[in-house]
Amino acid sequence: MKQIGKLIHMVDVKLKRNIDLLAAQYNLTTIQFIAMECIYLESQDKEVFQRDLEKALDVRRSTISNGLGILEKKGYLRRESVHEDARLKKLVLTPEGIQVYQDFKKHLEQVEAEDFQMLSQEELCVLTELLERLCKNLA
Repeated sequence: MKQIGKLIHMVDVKLKRNIDLLAAQYNLTTIQFIAMECIYLESQDKEVFQRDLEKALDVRRSTISNGLGILEKKGYLRRESVHEDARLKKLVLTPEGIQVYQDFKKHLEQVEAEDFQMLSQEELCVLTELLERLCKNLA
């Protein structure tokens, strides 16, 4: 059983390294991209706030605040006031932010396809299901 944890760690490190290299091409960090993805996907159905990202990404307030500040300076993100509570600021990707997210996502899918090309669709489904069950059980 010890080998499983080691293998998962090794795969995680290698996948992160590939994503970090891709993120660097967009002058982003991986966490900034993931935050953009959460905002992009979640904002289709509802307003997204900083606390939503803190919870979804399981990171501290300061970590997400710094990342959002950088995205804002780059022009990828706006914080907009909400009528119900002036203290709340919803997170909105700018048109440029949406374009960067979509370009990055397209390239990431190509990289992932290359990384997992040795697995069949059935194997990918089984792997995904097992990892989701493991993740849920470990929570």
